[in-house]
Amino acid sequence: MDRFVLFLGALGMLVIPFPLEVRLLGWRALSESALFAIFGLLCYEAIFSSWEKLPFTCSYLPGKQPAWMVALRLLGLLALLPVVNAILLACLYSWALFAGALLALLAVWARVHRARRQAWGEIRLRHDEAPDPAIASLHLLR
Repeated sequence: MDRFVLFLGALGMLVIPFPLEVRLLGWRALSESALFAIFGLLCYEAIFSSWEKLPFTCSYLPGKQPAWMVALRLLGLLALLPVVNAILLACLYSWALFAGALLALLAVWARVHRARRQAWGEIRLRHDEAPDPAIASLHLLR
């Protein structure tokens, strides 16, 4: 699953926009892609750190979480975008900041990745054939 998600999904996110980035940023497109790739690996490790089901294949029941909590999470992410953008721009135009950010991201990724690999023996993949109790109560199956 790791190879599928990383090589087919994430690689496309780096390869497809790269010609446009080279046209707009010039040689800085390489450093931008490197930062984006390491940050993407870190996000991947965070999402897959402890899972019993694959995060994008398990069913999501809309009524389990209040809509205001989902909206609040989305607003929090949107509020962080200008901060991340400012950090990225600062790193692209300063080699010292770029090297520091790249090394910090690599160190954090290596630690999280190692912890996830060590926990593989303890975390079991859960595969349920039975529908969720909320769905079963609808009596849709005959």
